[in-house]
Amino acid sequence: MAEKELTAGPTSLVPYVNAEMYYDSRYDTVNRVRLIPGASLAWSPRYSLEGNVTYQHDSHASTTNLYALNVIWHVYFGTGAGP
Repeated sequence: MAEKELTAGPTSLVPYVNAEMYYDSRYDTVNRVRLIPGASLAWSPRYSLEGNVTYQHDSHASTTNLYALNVIWHVYFGTGAGP
């Protein structure tokens, strides 16, 4: 995974890319490859919004190419002092 945080005041933008390969001993090969580019946007210490597009190739599945659009709302709960 590679990411880079960009900040402007209280706002943080973190674009990233994640690549994963899965080895399957049943076939003695790398069976699945997944690529996920996306970004996370935080506008306060408690909230952020993340979006990404996932592509997955699985050579031994009934659906070999899979595409997914993901949107995630993060809510952070703190236990420390302060607002």
